[in-house]
Amino acid sequence: MLLSNYETHQFPNPLLPFIYHPFYCLTQQEIDTNWHKNIEILCCFQGKGYVRCGGEVYDFTENDIVVVNSDLLHTVGSSTCVAYCCFIVGSSFCIENGIRTEELVFHNVIRDGVILERMKEIAHIHNTFDSRDPCAVADYRYAALGILRRLCREHSSPRTGNPADFSSVYIKKAISYIRTNLTKKLSLDDIADHIGISKFYLSREFKKLTGNTVVSFINILRCSEAKRLMEKGMSVSSAAYACGFENLSYFSRTFQRIIGVPPSSYAPKTHT
Repeated sequence: MLLSNYETHQFPNPLLPFIYHPFYCLTQQEIDTNWHKNIEILCCFQGKGYVRCGGEVYDFTENDIVVVNSDLLHTVGSSTCVAYCCFIVGSSFCIENGIRTEELVFHNVIRDGVILERMKEIAHIHNTFDSRDPCAVADYRYAALGILRRLCREHSSPRTGNPADFSSVYIKKAISYIRTNLTKKLSLDDIADHIGISKFYLSREFKKLTGNTVVSFINILRCSEAKRLMEKGMSVSSAAYACGFENLSYFSRTFQRIIGVPPSSYAPKTHT
């Protein structure tokens, strides 16, 4: 079970502090809202969706590029279908190239043919990477630096004020607390008391930054975990109770609404 959705990225090769996810296709709202230290570049290939970033919602259509700044809550979703790639650039790469991302705010939504072509180049390098090629690492770093340099030159502004948004700090704490205690009985009052804010402020800001109510967010996480457990062979009732549901009827209705099929679709027939 995930305990927090603050992502700590691991880069096996220190010369290549990058993560490239070549393809996603969403047909419903993305469940996970996450944040991380490194900047993230999203590029839409086709379809239509949205990116929720720091409480703002941006349209995300073909050839759109969205830049997620450091430590910003974000998620991608679509009511139809959207295909896109994700390129994460490690902060170490920015620092060693003299780019002070802590002093800059990258524009969230851009349309830039140069970056678009370089993102395609990154995709090609990623898909054909051969460690035996003496220039492979240099090619990857050169392409990534080209994107970063273009962003800094054409699509950034000086950072002003405190980079840590007051609301997002508390919502991140709330999300981490929910994930850590997902199997326990959770109430709005308990969560608000734990992080030291009123439940009314928590409800308003949680909805603004994640797009979900606190209760909906908890149910989404619980159903996703129950689905994973049932796919591994756990019975419907055991999965429901293991994920914090106290009533099987409520679990079944909630699971059907969120996942789109009844729990029995995932559990072995002999276990239901």
